[in-house]
Amino acid sequence: MNEELDEIDGTLDSPVDFVYAGKVPGSLTALCVLTFIGSALILIKSFCMISLFVLATDATNTVAQSDIVQNPFRGMGLHYLVEIITCLISITGAILLLKLKKSGFLLYVFSAVIYCINVIWFFAISFKMGLSGWSVLIILLYVTAPIAFLIMYSTFKRYLH
Repeated sequence: MNEELDEIDGTLDSPVDFVYAGKVPGSLTALCVLTFIGSALILIKSFCMISLFVLATDATNTVAQSDIVQNPFRGMGLHYLVEIITCLISITGAILLLKLKKSGFLLYVFSAVIYCINVIWFFAISFKMGLSGWSVLIILLYVTAPIAFLIMYSTFKRYLH
């Protein structure tokens, strides 16, 4: 009996390295699928907005061949380009999370932070253009989703290796 207690005591004192080798949890799979869907929708929106800004820039350049007419969309194309890049990184992170890789979580964290900074930058540019308070609310909702997903993804860190 004492030998068994000594063995148990020895295992309790040693550091525990928990490595999960089972199936991917269903709720993690659901989060990854939602990440795919959300990123795909944002990608579609960004590609459409970039094409609109290209058309608006061409129209502005046609109307005024000089810099007298200022293009209010200058810098907005860069915002959507950064948005495309962050969505591609988050999709890559979600794929790695499905393989239970910790690097997937780190990629998702990186993309979410850059995405939130990008949205705040967009907010600053939009505010100069005189958008209403409802636009500000929508922009804040854009920041809420990545933060909520970060919190939910962080609950699965113990399964990642």
